[in-house]
Amino acid sequence: SDEDEDDDRGGGDDADGGRDIDHVDANNDLASQRSRGPFHIHDLYGGFQRIDFEDLCVLDHIDHRDNVGRFAAAIVNDIDYEQNRVHIKYVGWQSKWDIWCPVTQMYNRTRFCRAGEISTRAIHRAEFQHLTERELKQMTVQCRLAKYWYKNHADVDQNTSEQWRDAVIKRIDRDSGQCQLVIKIANKQYLWWTHLDFEDEVKCKIPPAPGNEGGGGGTAVPHQNLNTS
Repeated sequence: SDEDEDDDRGGGDDADGGRDIDHVDANNDLASQRSRGPFHIHDLYGGFQRIDFEDLCVLDHIDHRDNVGRFAAAIVNDIDYEQNRVHIKYVGWQSKWDIWCPVTQMYNRTRFCRAGEISTRAIHRAEFQHLTERELKQMTVQCRLAKYWYKNHADVDQNTSEQWRDAVIKRIDRDSGQCQLVIKIANKQYLWWTHLDFEDEVKCKIPPAPGNEGGGGGTAVPHQNLNTS
């Protein structure tokens, strides 16, 4: 099932070659400026405001957000100009996880950004930055799922896409500030990835008190039983 997609994905079949699309170097001054704090999703990776569909080439290296919300290093495997879609290969994953991503809709365009911009971005948001991985994994937060997720889940009310939902952080990505959440909708649980800097998608269940934005146990609700095991 797609709820378990990320955990079941097999590795291997690495791809190489091609060019990076404005790859972000962590030691670069421009990259440092972009990494100083939290951001609104559409402000930072404005999708094809930064990567124009017309400028993409086969073998370009980019970050792409997969069907469970995780930004991963990817390669443009093919481009279908007639149907306005891009064939994506995730670096290090088997070809069975390759996908065609339409780019006509804005909610799919925001799944694309420059190589390394999100997949290697650390946490810079004050209320999460100083927490350990152990503390983060005990947090209950509130989240919103991306619009494209709802398009892939016709059984979930599309009118609730702006709704904040309780979620439990299950794990933290080893290469970035992305985290995997467990979200319960009706009687079903879903796994979803987001970056803890995404103010439009994730927030503390209890906002930090004034003067206490630097993190700490008071900013989060202790883990609640959503049967995450």
